[in-house]
Amino acid sequence: MRTAKIKAGLPARPPAYDIMKKLAVLIASALVAIFALYSITDAYQALSAVQWASVAIVTATATILYIIFDREIIKGTTGRIAAVTASYALVAILLYHASAASVFRSDYWLLLNVFNSFGGFSTEALREISLFEIFGDTRFQPLAHLTMYIRHLIFGYNMYLYHAANIALHIVTGLLIYFILYRETRSASLSFLFGLLFIALYGHFDTVVWTYHIYIIIGAVLILACVRIMQDIDTEASLRRLVPVVLLSLFSFMLYEPAVAAPALLMLMIPWSATRGLGGDAFKRQLIKAVIVTGAAYFFYLCLTLYGTSLIGEGKKVTVGGLLTAENFIGGIKGVLHNLWYSTFLNNTGIETNTKLWDILYIYPQKALLSNPLNIIKVALGIFMIFCLRPTRKNWKIVSILLLITLSYIYVISLGRVHSNTILYFVSQPRYQYFTNAFFTLTAGILLWPLFKKQWFRPLLATILISFIFWNARSVTYWNAEIAEEMSFMDKPFYQMSEFTDNNPDAVIYTDFVPFNEARLYLGSEISMDLLFEGHLTKFKSRATHIYDGKTFKENPLYRGRELPAELGDFAISWMYKRLNEPEPWPDVVVLGSDDIYPKISVGADRVLTVSMIDAKSGKVQEVKLRHDLTLHWKPFAEIPPWRSFLLVKDGDELCLFIGGRRYDRARLQGPYKQWQADGRDLLGPHFTGKGGKSFVSAMLVELGTRDLSCKADILR
Repeated sequence: MRTAKIKAGLPARPPAYDIMKKLAVLIASALVAIFALYSITDAYQALSAVQWASVAIVTATATILYIIFDREIIKGTTGRIAAVTASYALVAILLYHASAASVFRSDYWLLLNVFNSFGGFSTEALREISLFEIFGDTRFQPLAHLTMYIRHLIFGYNMYLYHAANIALHIVTGLLIYFILYRETRSASLSFLFGLLFIALYGHFDTVVWTYHIYIIIGAVLILACVRIMQDIDTEASLRRLVPVVLLSLFSFMLYEPAVAAPALLMLMIPWSATRGLGGDAFKRQLIKAVIVTGAAYFFYLCLTLYGTSLIGEGKKVTVGGLLTAENFIGGIKGVLHNLWYSTFLNNTGIETNTKLWDILYIYPQKALLSNPLNIIKVALGIFMIFCLRPTRKNWKIVSILLLITLSYIYVISLGRVHSNTILYFVSQPRYQYFTNAFFTLTAGILLWPLFKKQWFRPLLATILISFIFWNARSVTYWNAEIAEEMSFMDKPFYQMSEFTDNNPDAVIYTDFVPFNEARLYLGSEISMDLLFEGHLTKFKSRATHIYDGKTFKENPLYRGRELPAELGDFAISWMYKRLNEPEPWPDVVVLGSDDIYPKISVGADRVLTVSMIDAKSGKVQEVKLRHDLTLHWKPFAEIPPWRSFLLVKDGDELCLFIGGRRYDRARLQGPYKQWQADGRDLLGPHFTGKGGKSFVSAMLVELGTRDLSCKADILR
C-alpha cells in the first residue's frame, strides 16, 4: 500500500500511523470481548451450568473456526464445507436439543384431528387439507398443509423426528447463506460467521422448535436455493436453468404467500448477471425467456388460487381489494418499519426483550429499552455495524434484489396482519422473522465484505459478530429450556402413556387428570391424549381396565367390561371458546358430538347453548337450551383475543351451564336419555370451525360418570 502511494506521487503515511491504527482496533476488539463476557453477569442465574457450557461451546466454535478459515488452515473446498457443516450442526443441536422431545403445541392438534380423519391420500383428503384454515381469514396455501400432512404420514407421533427434520432444514438454511456469501466474497471466514449467526438468531428459534411451521423454513430454503442458482447464470444459460428457479420460487409462495413477489424479483438477477459477460442479443433472449416462464408461473398460480377459493364457499376471505386500501397501505408501511426496528435490529443484536410464553413465544419490545446500560452498548454496536455496511458498484445490484425480496415479504405479511390483527401482534411473532432474518443476514454479509476484507479492521468486526452470536445463543438456550419446562405437563404423561401402552397393548385407560398448566399454553389438551392414544382411552370409568392420574397407573376396581351403559349418566364437560366479533351471523359451533352422535352440544350465535339428546323411550331428539353470554372475557387471556370458559354439568335430573365459574342457566331434564355411542376422539366431534370460520374451541375436558360438581352452586370455588 505504501509503495502504491509512492508510485502515485502521494505522501506515504508513516509506519507509526499504521501501528496506532492496528493498536486502536485491537483495543476496541478487546473492549467488545470484555463487555460480552461482562454481560454474563446480567443473566448469570438465568442459565444452569450445563446451559452456560452449551453457550460457551457455541462461542468457542465460532471463534476457533473463524480463526481457522481466516488463516486458511483448511485449504481444500471439501474440507472447508465439511467443517462448516459439522460446526453448524453442532451449534444447532446444542441450542435446540432441550425441546427436541416435546410434543406438539397449540393449534397443531386441530390439524392432526383433520389428518386423522383420512385413511390416506384421496381427492377429498387433498381438498380438505388445501382449504383447511384453523382461524382467521381464509387463505389458499395448499402446499403448507400438504407438507405437514406428508410429514405426519412419515413420522407419525415420533416427536424426535419432527424436531430433527426442522433442525436439519434450519442447518440447510445456514449452509445456503454460507454458499451464497462465499460465491460473492470468496471469504470463508466472513461467510462462516454470518451463516452461524443465522443459526443462532434468537428472533426465529420458535419457528425451528415448533413443529407447526416447517413450511416457512422450506419456503426460505427454496428461495435461497434459487438465489444460488441465479448467481451462476451466464451466456449459456437456458430454460433448463430458469425453469427450476421459477418452479422452486412458485412452490415457496404456495407454501406461504408472502413470497409472492419472489419469482419476478429473482429474474432481476439476469440483468445483474449481464455485468458478468452476458450482453447484447444473448441478454435480450434471456430476459424474454424469463418473462415468459415467470408469467406462465403466475398465470398457473392465479388459476389454481381462483379454483381453490371458489371451493371455500361461505366464509370470510382475504381479497386484494380488501387489503389494498389507503388505510391498509399506510398500516403495512408502518408494520414494515416497526418490524425492521424491533424484530430485525433489536431482537438480533442481543437486546433483552419482553418475552411471554403462551401458545407460542411472543417477543414484545421493551418499554424502557435504554434503562439497562448493557442494552445501550448493544444498540451502539448494532448501529456501528450498520455504518460499516458498504454498498459498492459490484454489490449494489444483488443487494437491491435481495432487499426487494425481503421487504416485499415483510410488507405482504404486514398488510395481512394489519388487516386482521395489529402491528404489535405482527412484530411479536417469531415465525414472521425467519425468512426475513435469512435474507437480511445474507445482505449484511455482502455489504460488510468491502470493509471486512481490510485486514487491519477485520478483528473488530469479527469480535462484534461473535458477540452477537454469543448473546443470541444465550437467549435461545434460555427460552428453549423454558419451553421444555413449560411443556413438561404434556411431555411426561405422553412418554409414560407411550411406555405403558407399549407394554400393555390391550389396556383401556381412564385419565383421571387433565393436562393443564393454567392456560399458559392452550395447546389442544382436550384432544391430545385421544389423538395420540386412540383406542386406549375411554371417557367412561366403568370401561377402563386402568386409571391414570398423571403419575401412576392403577388397576380399576370398577371395571365392568367394555360395553357402554345404555342410559346417560352424570357428566361434566368444560371448554374454552373464542368467537371474534363479526357483523355477520355465524352458524352454530358443534363442541361435542355430531349429527350421528348424541348428546350433541353446540354454541349458537343467538347466545344459546343447545344440548340435543335422544329420549331413551321414544327415540326422538330433544333439545335443551341454556342461555350464555358471549361478551364475557376470560382474565388470563386479557392481552390476547377474548376467550370464554364454559362448564356444562349434568347433575341427576338437572343440567346447568357455568361461564367463568358463574352459573348462567339451569334446566330440568325429563330423561332418561340414551348414552353416547362413541368414545375417545370420536365423541369429541367437530369442535372447531375451519374454511373461513373464526370460531373454535380449546382446552376441552370431558368427564363422564362424575358427581363431583353440582348444579346447586351459583359460583364455582
